Amino acid sequence: MDLFFTERLNHRNFLLSESFDCFDGFGHGAFQKRLFLICTLSIFTFSCYNYIASVIAGDVDHWCRQPPHSNISALAWKTEGIPLEDNGQLSKCRRYDNPDEHNLSRTVPCEEWDYDGDKAMTTMRSKWNLVCDRQVLFKAALLSERVASVVFGVIAGYVADWVGRIPVMTMAVTLLLASTLCSCFASSYVLYVGVQILCSGRRYSYIPRQWNHAL
Repeated sequence: MDLFFTERLNHRNFLLSESFDCFDGFGHGAFQKRLFLICTLSIFTFSCYNYIASVIAGDVDHWCRQPPHSNISALAWKTEGIPLEDNGQLSKCRRYDNPDEHNLSRTVPCEEWDYDGDKAMTTMRSKWNLVCDRQVLFKAALLSERVASVVFGVIAGYVADWVGRIPVMTMAVTLLLASTLCSCFASSYVLYVGVQILCSGRRYSYIPRQWNHAL
């Protein structure tokens, strides 16, 4: 750094620590403060993506929905139509095959579920029934996003060497905005997973590779 600053070459500033070289080279004025603020907001925005799953995929209390042919009232369904687990709590994934004679009836897996009224239809688990045996679909969605981030990141690097960084970054930001908006209005599980794959892949194609480990 000394070769680039005449005051050091003139032996007028040798008492300063080498840690001040960055200040000498880049400064710390209004422009640097604005740049620091923009970078901080950018990293914060990208980091929020990692917490989306915990917000929109939170667990919600659920139990088997009463079959239409059952003669049990809706109020008595949870106590008479749903068996108890070993821990004494109502089963979340099984119900009596014949609720009218549950003492002699075998249990069967749920075909449909009811959810806690306060949180019903507020998470992707309750919206698309990603519970019990279908919970594997939720894990598959998370895994596909991680795989997409790796694959798109590698591909974007090669494409950037071929056509340049600016076209790749422009395309990545455009697809990121479009896929994010589409994910907000996704009406099916398959559509949601598809746009999240694009969103995750484009996001990691845009972020500099040296920042990925921090996110």
